[in-house]
Amino acid sequence: MVVAHLPIPYLTIRMAWRVVDPRLVEMGRVNGARAATVVRLVLLPPLRRPLAIAAALLFVSALSDPSIPAVLRGRVPTLAHTAYIEVIAWGGEGTAALIAVLLTLPVLPVLLALWRGRDPNALADHWQGLSPSPRLVLPRSVLVQACRALSVLVLAIVLTLALAALITMFRARGSLLTPMMMDVIGSTVRYAVAALLLSVPVGLMTAWASGRGSKRLARSVDLLQTSLLLMPGTTLGIAIFLAYGLGTRTPLGELPALVGGASLASGSVAIVAVFMAPAVPMVHLAARAGQRQIPVPVLETARVLGAGRRRVAVGLFLPQTGALVAATGAAVVARNIVSVAPVVFVSTPDAPMVASFALDLLDRAALEQTFALAAVVALLVGGASALVAGASATVLGARRRPA
Repeated sequence: MVVAHLPIPYLTIRMAWRVVDPRLVEMGRVNGARAATVVRLVLLPPLRRPLAIAAALLFVSALSDPSIPAVLRGRVPTLAHTAYIEVIAWGGEGTAALIAVLLTLPVLPVLLALWRGRDPNALADHWQGLSPSPRLVLPRSVLVQACRALSVLVLAIVLTLALAALITMFRARGSLLTPMMMDVIGSTVRYAVAALLLSVPVGLMTAWASGRGSKRLARSVDLLQTSLLLMPGTTLGIAIFLAYGLGTRTPLGELPALVGGASLASGSVAIVAVFMAPAVPMVHLAARAGQRQIPVPVLETARVLGAGRRRVAVGLFLPQTGALVAATGAAVVARNIVSVAPVVFVSTPDAPMVASFALDLLDRAALEQTFALAAVVALLVGGASALVAGASATVLGARRRPA
């Protein structure tokens, strides 16, 4: 779990520090301030709120992720793994519903703090990146050396796992990459791309509505999107499974089941829905962060000079939000390809997904095929990650030449 969730605090700290002027760090060091003093007075204040939200995200993600316990088959049961077993194997809908509610409880204090706070943009503001990240040369100490050793150890574990998967794939016979495996990967990619194509316009429309509407409307929409982003995936999957596992009566007629082998479009609607649930908030926050990078005087001047909505959108909003939304889109696709919760609760044999197929391979002790599947998926996710890194470098100004 440490290896899987390490990017969340890293990216949070790196983005939050971009609101710090690097000259403050340099001036403090030149004037004789110790590294601990600079950290306490300059670097820690901008981290308080984003780190609190990141800690909530980490806790909820670790609590509601059934993938690691399901793969490692730990003897200590977790709520998410128990919910997965109740839904998939034993059909205990009541227990699964109770677990879904329990997994949501840790999110409620965070949502309450966001709703009662004055600034609802705690997640979006730190995407902007107002300056280069400050550099700080820490003195030699046991704590610093231990952190560096831990970082090297985590990186070595990740590289070892990736190398083992690649070696197993290259040594394996071609029969391991079966047509069924390639169909599963292709099906997952298609659903991920379809969800992205639907999520981008929806997220852009909600961001546009927030920017054009009143402050109260913008606050409500931003908080709603943040609430969807914080919602545990296991809770979402169980909710859709229980609500749409059977036909649903509506004023316009009976809605066919969305989950199950005989469901509407073989479960495609439910899969796209669970992929869109976290994708729309991410696109919304990315677009809102891009909007805030536009200086207010520039926007007002453009409107005074008679620029229409289309011209403002193409000339101002698109350059600021395009790269950030593109990076977010690539991250969303990569996330959905390897997503376990909530897709394992709604996937069907007619619509196979990578997560459910991998768990099925592990249940049959097909370790070589599992490694081959992991290697192919790693290549796909690595390509998407490269796109994210390239677009993020453009957004954050890492490739800007000094004037």
